[in-house]
Amino acid sequence: GKTLRNKQCKEVVFGLDGSHNLGRFETATAFDECDFGNAVQLFGEQDGGSFTDTTKYQHTGFTYYGCEVSNHCTSGNMKIAVKTIPDYTDRKHKGFRCDGQPAMIKKWAGRKKLKKCRSMCNKMEGCVAFEYYFRRRRSRCKLYAASEVPIKGEANGRTACWIGRNDCNVGQI
Repeated sequence: GKTLRNKQCKEVVFGLDGSHNLGRFETATAFDECDFGNAVQLFGEQDGGSFTDTTKYQHTGFTYYGCEVSNHCTSGNMKIAVKTIPDYTDRKHKGFRCDGQPAMIKKWAGRKKLKKCRSMCNKMEGCVAFEYYFRRRRSRCKLYAASEVPIKGEANGRTACWIGRNDCNVGQI
C-alpha cells in the first residue's frame, strides 16, 4: 500500500475506477494483514465513482483504508495509509514557549531552518506541537506529543511555539 499525508481537519476523497468497496481498518496490524473483521465499511461494492470520508481527523497519526473485493487489498494495490500531520495555520505564538514535557529535543550547532523542525514534527508519530529557538550559532527544536500543549509565558523574540489544531470546528483552514 501507499501512504498519503493529510493535514488535520481535512477530508479525504477517494476516486475509484472499476468494482471496489472501501473499509477503514481499526489497527495497523489489520491493515497489514488486510483483516476486514472489525473494519468500518464506508461503502459497499460499486463500479467507479468517488467517496469522501468526511471524518475530519483532529488527532495526528495514521488511518488505514482498503478494498475487500477480490484480492485488491492483499495485492497491495487497493490499500492506503493516511498520515494526518499537524496544521499550524494561525497557531504560531512568537515570543512564547510551549508548556509541558517535550517528547524529543534536538539541538544543532549552526543555524538550522524552522522548516526542518516542522518537518521533524510531521514525521514523528503523535507530534502535535513544536518549539523553535534560534540564536546566531545554534538552534533548538522541541517536539511535543501531549494531547494538548498550552503556551507558556513570554520568552524572547527568538522563540516561537507552533501548535497543531485541537478543535476542527473552530476557524477555517
